[in-house]
Amino acid sequence: MTKTERTIYALVGPVRYNTLSFSLAIDTAMELLFVRKIAMDDIRVTRDIYAPTAARLGKTTTAVSRQIVRLCNLCWDTMQDTGEVEQYIGKPIRDLRAPNEMIFYLAFFVHFDQPFYRVVQNVPALLDIPILKASEVGAEHPVGTGPYAFYQNDEGAEMRKVDSWWCDATLSVRANTITLMEATSQSQLRDEFEFGELNLAIADPMLDTFGEYRCDYELWEVENGVLLYLSCNLLYSDWFKDSDVLRKALTYAIDRETLNEENYRGMAQPTTLITSPGSPYYYPTLASNYVYDPMKFLDQLGNFQFPRDEKTREVKKLRLLVNADDSARLRTARDIAAHLTELGIPCGVLEYGGSGGGITYQQILRAGTYDLYLGQTKLPPNSDLSEFFKGYGTLTNNVLNNDTLLGMTKEALSNSGTFYNLCQMVAEDGSVIPILYGCYNVYSKRGQLLDLQPARDNVFYYSIGKTMDGILQESSEG
Repeated sequence: MTKTERTIYALVGPVRYNTLSFSLAIDTAMELLFVRKIAMDDIRVTRDIYAPTAARLGKTTTAVSRQIVRLCNLCWDTMQDTGEVEQYIGKPIRDLRAPNEMIFYLAFFVHFDQPFYRVVQNVPALLDIPILKASEVGAEHPVGTGPYAFYQNDEGAEMRKVDSWWCDATLSVRANTITLMEATSQSQLRDEFEFGELNLAIADPMLDTFGEYRCDYELWEVENGVLLYLSCNLLYSDWFKDSDVLRKALTYAIDRETLNEENYRGMAQPTTLITSPGSPYYYPTLASNYVYDPMKFLDQLGNFQFPRDEKTREVKKLRLLVNADDSARLRTARDIAAHLTELGIPCGVLEYGGSGGGITYQQILRAGTYDLYLGQTKLPPNSDLSEFFKGYGTLTNNVLNNDTLLGMTKEALSNSGTFYNLCQMVAEDGSVIPILYGCYNVYSKRGQLLDLQPARDNVFYYSIGKTMDGILQESSEG
């Protein structure tokens, strides 16, 4: 009996109906949500769940859908009769908007061993989509997850408070209606905030357009999910292909705090772990094991045999590749190279842009004629790291193929409890070395917001933020 089948049996007990189709439907939903990472709003139950389930059973979609809906209703009726709605769903609700909702509620329960609403409160990134999804532009009923719904007419666009919001929390924004204003440039956005009717603006902190205002304002810093990292060329580099010593030591040679202050105005979030400090899967105690420590770097390096030129016998220079079109990243690469050289690792920077008629950054990446590269990517809210470690992965230019870390990544997506082990393994392996997570700034006129705790990319989403360390402590305290 599978975990899903045991959950159904525990809920409804022995029944005269065949529960196999229902069990397979829940398993299919988990595959879509937590492995393929398809947003719940993008799943079409008849096409994406009923049809595959019917195909596995060799039955018609119509027949299988009837069986599944019957079990959905039975589960709901049982929960109401036994008073277990809150136990399985996470909060008292009076009815199901559709029987199909039960598939998703039980998928979350089976996957996380917690009810749906408890999961989304502890891990708000699971519902992290914009107030208006790009695919929903022009739709009659646009989809979002926050406390406001999008409306548009001939006079403009606005967001209106939704009374039936799932979170039932005090809203950060005082207004029942938020008028949306369009700006065609950063300077216009800045002027509208300082001198016009704009009360709230979102901006990249690295843009010089935004800075100190003469108006009375509050500043909120929000993690944006963009990771700056070093990646080792394990296939072609003489520094890494035959030894893991240097890559395992490098994390201790990176002064993340200084890099942040000097190149990112102190507005990024230094990190030694692959997950962001704002994630519930971030472990501060573990992160402290891998902070900047030049003496530990040198100790770890030990008797490492530096690669030498076959003719001159001189130590080869470590080649650090960077996209020169990004000024902050370029400065960071130069600082890292200079510091490594000071520590005894001769390092030079390969500076290439994206165009200009010469050799490009992407061409050097594809050729593999580098030792390290300073990369940047925006990770999905569920912290899927598979593109780092699978063969032909996109985030390390096909030079990493680590089945162990890839397997741990997939396991972590299906069981959040393994994220600690994943973070530790990535830090110890050193093939990918996290440096910083970027932020965006939210400027608001003073008094407009009570407390802003938005999820990534959605400033109007109120999240109940808890660190994983806090959750674990709460669990240990009973």
